[in-house]
Amino acid sequence: MKYLTMILRDFTPVILVSASSTIGISQHRTTSEFSWNYIPGAGDDEESWARGLSPALFWNHVYDLINSGPDVCNHKVADIVEKSRVQRAYRGEIAPQIRVKSLNSTFLSQEEPSLVSDISNIKIYPESSDDFAMSWLGSSNLAVGTSQIAVDAADVDCILNCDCESITVSLPSAGAYLHLPMLTSKFDRFSLLNNLPKAVSFAKFNLGQGKRLPVCCNNGEDISVCVCLAILMSLFDEKGNFDDGKSFNLTQVTKWDIRRRLVYVCKFATNARPSRGNLRQVFNFLIGGKCIQHLDAARDE
Repeated sequence: MKYLTMILRDFTPVILVSASSTIGISQHRTTSEFSWNYIPGAGDDEESWARGLSPALFWNHVYDLINSGPDVCNHKVADIVEKSRVQRAYRGEIAPQIRVKSLNSTFLSQEEPSLVSDISNIKIYPESSDDFAMSWLGSSNLAVGTSQIAVDAADVDCILNCDCESITVSLPSAGAYLHLPMLTSKFDRFSLLNNLPKAVSFAKFNLGQGKRLPVCCNNGEDISVCVCLAILMSLFDEKGNFDDGKSFNLTQVTKWDIRRRLVYVCKFATNARPSRGNLRQVFNFLIGGKCIQHLDAARDE
């Protein structure tokens, strides 16, 4: 009993708070040794929401921040961060000014922010799409849109649907429609990666015949954009010409290559907001040995 009492005294409760909206979805995951429930909302992407506030600054001013309330919290954080910067600069330390702005897209890792600034500064070409719901990517015969719009899309030869829900379409043949349900990286870190071989193979088969191919998902902003990015990187050269994967097989893909191609996509798909987790899966697919010569086998499975 004395030993049990000592254990209870040493016990420290840990309360975990989700930073995401409550949606009632958790995933049970297992490995050969461990199992756990995954619930989104860890808030570990602090570079996108902390506004320059470090853990030390937060705890030094925790009560001031809490008492300030939600209406002036951001102004309080900005004041704390700027005063800390001035103090460090006065001591001769490196203290760059923090610039906070709303981001439409993030990518791969916090130490590589140049893609975000590239996207925010590019020129948008509204005439690039036949309608505002389906964004055609230049002359590639590839488009990005929502699954709802794809149902009634005109002048298309085939459809790649990445939404979890299938749709009813009227196409020349049953083989012109492929449904690959994909989950965002918050719910499945490998869903996009596992489906990209079949998606790129389907695109290769149809685009090689000059067919017009919309790629759709639930919102037309994330998963479908990432799939189109993988298709463009795998099957098109630097000038945007379909080359059946020849240039891809001769190129060592880098993150910079993907950033530049994503900027190209965003010129036409102005609502594109690909998540960092999904972009990471695209990168892993492109460097992971899934070469074009293996994609035909994926299409035949």
